[in-house]
Amino acid sequence: MTTSRTKQQVTGDGAEAAAVALLERAGLKVLGRNVKVGNDELDVICVDDKDVMVFVEVRRRTTRADALESIGKSKQNRIVRAATRFLGPEVHRRFMRFDVVVVSPNGIEHVVDAFRPLSR
Repeated sequence: MTTSRTKQQVTGDGAEAAAVALLERAGLKVLGRNVKVGNDELDVICVDDKDVMVFVEVRRRTTRADALESIGKSKQNRIVRAATRFLGPEVHRRFMRFDVVVVSPNGIEHVVDAFRPLSR
């Protein structure tokens, strides 16, 4: 059974492929793409050269500001929750970082440490 993909999904796939290429050129090791964790999804999961787990949200927007603004507190919380569940018991032994890759008509940009989990 084949499912047809929407234009938005195809465009998103292209943005994620470009993001992965950029991340790999920056020296990150990509461990997974579109990883489902419960009801949530992590766009790209990487590890950097210091063994930090890097969870990357990919956004295709007109501007960097629009992309970063589109990741509100609710979305950030879902990403953090998924990352925490992904790591499981390792969560307390691993450093985590949350990056964003912005794909826009002006190019592609890797925003390192774009947001941090809210402390409770």
